[in-house]
Amino acid sequence: MATLAALVRELTGDRSSTDDGFSDRLSHRYTTTILIVFAVAVSTKQYVGAPINCWAPVHFTDNHVDYTNDYCWVRNTYYLPYEEEVPKEGEAWKRDTIVYYQWMPLILLAQAFLFYAPCLVWRGMGGRSGLDVTSVTQMARTIATFQMKGDIRDRLYAQMVMQMNRSVYNAMQYSTI
Repeated sequence: MATLAALVRELTGDRSSTDDGFSDRLSHRYTTTILIVFAVAVSTKQYVGAPINCWAPVHFTDNHVDYTNDYCWVRNTYYLPYEEEVPKEGEAWKRDTIVYYQWMPLILLAQAFLFYAPCLVWRGMGGRSGLDVTSVTQMARTIATFQMKGDIRDRLYAQMVMQMNRSVYNAMQYSTI
């Protein structure tokens, strides 16, 4: 899994944030991007072309055909093969209902926002907490990546502890006021 994460990081050139892991980036960056691309793809047909083409009698004018297509788009419609006769009203027959939900692009965009919201909250709260999460995680990654020994590692640990103690002390000072 770590090899896969390193490969994706190298391919995408991801160097921007060190306060999240691969699964966090998968959630807030890649899933969000995929959902937005799908929303654009779905809405392109809806707004650029004709979202649905319903059967209309030959004697309908263009306005009647437009009205029929709008009605079919808003209401459920059904599929009828060319070989079958059009059933008369009230006849019992099997319908193959075609359901298209017009709000699908908005639902996909809302899902994209909900996948990105935890990242916004995390970074927003991290900045207000007084703890520089990015520098602490960068130091921890440096220690883990290079497997430092001796004095350098001890100094980085001391710096991490000092940073965390400073943020806890400041939080305690504000809470007593």
